[in-house]
Amino acid sequence: MARITWTDSIIGEKAQFIADTFNECLFDYSFDSNKVPSLNLHFFCKDYIATYLLVKEGIMQDGNMIPLNEELEYIIQSSPWLPTGISNDLFFFKNNQGRFFNVSTDKNVSQEKKTDYYYSIAKQIDDFFSSSNSYCKSIVDQINTLLDAPTFSISEKRVLYFCVREYICELINLGLSKQHLFNRVQNDLFTNKGVDNGKKYIIDFLLSVIPNNEKYVVVFGISDDVYKELNGVIKKIRESSQYENEKLSSKYVVESTTIAIDPVSALFQAKEYFSAIISIYNATLHSSEISLLDNGLVRKESSKTYKLINDKRNLLKKLPTKRKEERDKVLKTVASAGLNANLLSAFELHNNALGLSDVQSQLLSLWSIFELLIETKQNFMNRVNYVSNAVISVLNSNYYRRLFENLYQQIKITRGINAIINAEPRGDSATEKLLYILKDNNSLLVQIKEKLERFPLERYKLDFYSELFTDAKLIHQDLIRHSNRLRWQIMRIYRNRCMIVHDGNSMPYLEFITENLHYYIDEVLECIITYMNLGNKKNDTAFNAARVKEAHSIRILEKVVSEKRAITDDELRKVLFT
Repeated sequence: MARITWTDSIIGEKAQFIADTFNECLFDYSFDSNKVPSLNLHFFCKDYIATYLLVKEGIMQDGNMIPLNEELEYIIQSSPWLPTGISNDLFFFKNNQGRFFNVSTDKNVSQEKKTDYYYSIAKQIDDFFSSSNSYCKSIVDQINTLLDAPTFSISEKRVLYFCVREYICELINLGLSKQHLFNRVQNDLFTNKGVDNGKKYIIDFLLSVIPNNEKYVVVFGISDDVYKELNGVIKKIRESSQYENEKLSSKYVVESTTIAIDPVSALFQAKEYFSAIISIYNATLHSSEISLLDNGLVRKESSKTYKLINDKRNLLKKLPTKRKEERDKVLKTVASAGLNANLLSAFELHNNALGLSDVQSQLLSLWSIFELLIETKQNFMNRVNYVSNAVISVLNSNYYRRLFENLYQQIKITRGINAIINAEPRGDSATEKLLYILKDNNSLLVQIKEKLERFPLERYKLDFYSELFTDAKLIHQDLIRHSNRLRWQIMRIYRNRCMIVHDGNSMPYLEFITENLHYYIDEVLECIITYMNLGNKKNDTAFNAARVKEAHSIRILEKVVSEKRAITDDELRKVLFT
């Protein structure tokens, strides 16, 4: 990948850090935890307000506010930076007697009163950001301050990493296409050229991607069958020009104009409208054979130059596929274990979701896999909580292994890194060796970081994890944090599932959580296949084993913390890799 040569070393390091964070968050095949977050401070408050009103209207149950209350506390209290004008003392509430107390920690506050007060907090924050792109500008101001700082410490890197992820989340939730933003990043931030004024270059880029509505002309191809059926019914259908035929490989096209914030969104909007017409027509035929072709040409109305846009609306097909040996192993395992009706149905639902272009339908198909695979006969816990706990145990059992695998994949491509990692005597694999280097082999860690001189994001992660994995208390806190964030996200997915089922609505961030759900499903299916390969044919075996492993890891960490000692190599390996 091409990289800019930054003239100023300290500004250049920060600029490259920003570019790499953009690329990591937007790249289709990245580790799930590295992707752009579904919601930031601004749009979480919108989610909170919308859910609160649905509860008040009786459409949702009161229990939906409990995880949202917990998440609001976490988001505000854990944020390394809050915009000027938002107080750090948001949770201090003055009661009728004039006494101040912390709503988030006072056990005497009822859940209903807490929810009402948190609603007022969410409203306050949302109102503060209600003016045009105010949160974007607040984040750019903070990034500007960080670029001006003469140092770039790990704490400053943490704040910058947080700000960039918040910024990307804001842009996409405002409606900017992730594909368009990724293309802008590749064109502007990964190019083989030198830049003298790195600060100006980065700030100009950040401001340039803030979305604004424009009028676009969109042309996309249709099949002969669509033309034959709808010619004369829809005025926008016509024969393609020579240029259009060359680019779209289609004899017939639809041309329309639409107002959108980027060319990719313009294509999606135009095709969405025409797809609705085709759906109505198909319904009258009781058939689904008539459909649109992929891709399209888009230009601003003021321009004469078209840009070819690849239509990748189905988010699920963006995720990585397994290598042939991995695919063969899955097939052999399922075949040798015999037919498992629920598991086969789960794979059919998964396959069905891959063939759907509508995101709501994708989410419903994927969630149904949980319903099939996870037994919920326990009376002490409602169904969604039991599903959530089972899925979290599976995801936690693989979390650190996936984390290290991803980190290793990111750094191993740099020449000389593998030789350094293999110099670590402990560990049976490269990822285990990397763990032990981060734990206490500072000599090899320094050598790795020297090789990664042009990769500041990866160096930051090595420093961050080096600090984390030397302290059992920090690992325990990180595992609990990860569990909570998974639970909040699974509950968010379930709320949207219920909204779709009951009134056909969903929240604007539906695409984000559907990508997350697909990742969760893949991890669950892989866990079940792993235990089937060991001779366990029942799905519950995998979930029970994951629960046991999770509990065992927590017990190890709690024991080390209570004994106030350093965690041993063997204990660390058991917690992270066993």
